Amino acid sequence: MPLLETLLADRYQIVKVLNADGVGNTYIAKDTKNPDHPKCFVKQLNLATPNPHCLKSAQHLFGIEAQTLKKLGNHDRIPRLLHCFTEADSSYLVQEWIEGVKLRNLLPIGQRCSKRWSESACLEFLKEGLSLLHFIHQKGFIYGNIAPDKLIKRADDGKFALVDFASVQPIRDQNIPGYRQASIALPIATFGYLPPEQLTGNSRPNSDIYALGLLAIQALTGLHPADLEVNSHTGEIDWHSDAIAPVGSALVALLSKMVRYHCKHRYQSATEALKELQLLQCPESNPINLQPIEIQPIPTPETLAETQDTAAISEAEAAIAAQIPVPQTSAVTVDLLQQRDAMDRVSPISPISPMDPSPEAMTVPNQPLQMESISSTEMNVTPDPIIAQSSLPPQPIPSKKGSGVKASNILLLGMWSGFAVNSLVITGGLTSLFSFSTADDGPKLLAQATIEYHGGEYDKAISLAESIPNFSQAYSEARTNLDRWRVDWEKAQSQFPLVEKAYQEQQWVEAIQAAASIPNIAYWQDKIAPWVEEATAQVAPQTPEWLEAAYAKGREKDFKGALELLKKIPPGTPAYEEAVSKIPEYEENYRIRLEAEAHRLLTEAYQAAIAKDFTAAIQLLEKIPSGTQTYSKVQEKIREYRQKQRIKGNSLLQEAYQRARKQDFVGANEILKQIPRDTPAYAIAQTKQVEYTQKQRTQRQRASVNGVKGAMDTPVQLLAMSVDRPSSDRTEVSFPGGFSLGFNPGDCLQEIG
Repeated sequence: MPLLETLLADRYQIVKVLNADGVGNTYIAKDTKNPDHPKCFVKQLNLATPNPHCLKSAQHLFGIEAQTLKKLGNHDRIPRLLHCFTEADSSYLVQEWIEGVKLRNLLPIGQRCSKRWSESACLEFLKEGLSLLHFIHQKGFIYGNIAPDKLIKRADDGKFALVDFASVQPIRDQNIPGYRQASIALPIATFGYLPPEQLTGNSRPNSDIYALGLLAIQALTGLHPADLEVNSHTGEIDWHSDAIAPVGSALVALLSKMVRYHCKHRYQSATEALKELQLLQCPESNPINLQPIEIQPIPTPETLAETQDTAAISEAEAAIAAQIPVPQTSAVTVDLLQQRDAMDRVSPISPISPMDPSPEAMTVPNQPLQMESISSTEMNVTPDPIIAQSSLPPQPIPSKKGSGVKASNILLLGMWSGFAVNSLVITGGLTSLFSFSTADDGPKLLAQATIEYHGGEYDKAISLAESIPNFSQAYSEARTNLDRWRVDWEKAQSQFPLVEKAYQEQQWVEAIQAAASIPNIAYWQDKIAPWVEEATAQVAPQTPEWLEAAYAKGREKDFKGALELLKKIPPGTPAYEEAVSKIPEYEENYRIRLEAEAHRLLTEAYQAAIAKDFTAAIQLLEKIPSGTQTYSKVQEKIREYRQKQRIKGNSLLQEAYQRARKQDFVGANEILKQIPRDTPAYAIAQTKQVEYTQKQRTQRQRASVNGVKGAMDTPVQLLAMSVDRPSSDRTEVSFPGGFSLGFNPGDCLQEIG
């Protein structure tokens, strides 16, 4: 293990040991070759470890993290990979150091902890976390280990950054045969935050969403995920009652969906969750109260038996009841199922007023009831009293006459049968309402909208997609498609005239290139297909020459020019396949060349900055191309150097003022000329230079006049100055009264000086 103050790669000086287990050690170091000596995070892999199994695993994780940071390090809240090298039987990985506080130290511990987060703080945390996950997933990776130690609240801006990418894994297509077998691996995650599917190596992007949701719940409740209650029937986490402070219903619904037990029931992407998050409007000053929503288990025969009414009925009543299609659930179970179904129909994160979980307070979509043989009289019966009454056993009415008893029994039987029928009709109607309102036409509407869109019926397609309700399983996809369709259609409309113009002017290459920019919409592709086909046939004979010219530029290391020629070669031409196979090689060579040039410019810029020549440093940094890894760092340095340049300009301006106060206008002007052009002090310096130049002339004129006057007043002094000078160097000066004096022309100037 390297000692403190050790210099790695002749550059990184170790200043602190963070962890040392013999195989994978971590340090804080400073970059001695950077003028600012910034801190770096250094990971060491000891290749000489006696444990080969541990070494193999460490090498695998080491390589994963290096490759991942190389691809993800251009995000401002993910540490950049600065260097990777091997030295003295160890491999080292150098990352950007993130200064701040770990999330672990910000989370409340226990329900009595005073550090529980407010709802607004939780929403901001979710926004930052989901945006990070969106970026990582878009790059084709699953982070796989969201935990309190992996998120750091930065000291400079208070935003959360994500570190430690050793557990990252690529997103695999689940439709590929053998996906599950290929993806099974040892889960590397933190206890309590591991989603169920990750235990079997079947990680998905929303596995990260699950862990992030648990962190937010912990921030609100103060409970570690292992201490949260889990519903034994559904497997879902019951956390709402553990939140001491009131939590808005929309946030409850959002977090509950993020941490659903089955991954299919969660948000399928960070983008989807972010869109839902943007709809939240729950100000902390007036939080929305919500009765805890419990997900009820599917009724079993045992639970039904416990809740059914056990009152006995007569044989006649049983005979009539046998002819009525009685639902297989009790009134209590129906009520619970209705509550659950009604909640499923409410947009999961739309702003909801405080709710009463009773059926009367439920609001459901206005769907027509699909019931037959229900009269208007039956539909007008008030449901609650009848349902309550129908659950009681019929009580016989005593009578003194046998026939009266029989008639009364028949009448009562008819009445109770009517009550039962009405109750069952209403119960069935409510069940029908909840059951039939779940008919989801969203996927069909989306499929039809897609057909219309590619057929050129843009307005109709947009209208169909917008009509998909928010409770549909196709709603999220429809929203995404709408955004993409609008952008692509507008782009196709603007690009199509360019293709047409180039074709009509027989500019074949331009026509092909313009056509390549048109999105893949069947309607537009069909319109340009004949033009592209003819243009391709026209340029085909020239493509072998372009290919040879590209090879020549490649040999001259002009990879940019070579790529421009290769990308001109269109599909369907003889040289196309060979050109396509060569493009990746030249792109990599061009990238390496850009990185080398960027490194050279960066080094020269640092040297200029050390010499306080920030103008030259900025000019060098601005030459670094945007496609390089150091570009984001470059922009930060440019801002820093411009600030230092402004400070330098102000300092020089103050120094010039001091010289001017001492009547040293020559020195003041020389200092003003050093003020950088791109600073606020530059314009002031230009004005002051004119002023000081004028004062300098006035000063010389005054000194000249004073010198001559002094010479006239003191002729004896001038006479003494002329002693011992050759007579040839002297000039005769006549004074009033006929007195004349000879002196050297330089004497007067020396006296003035």
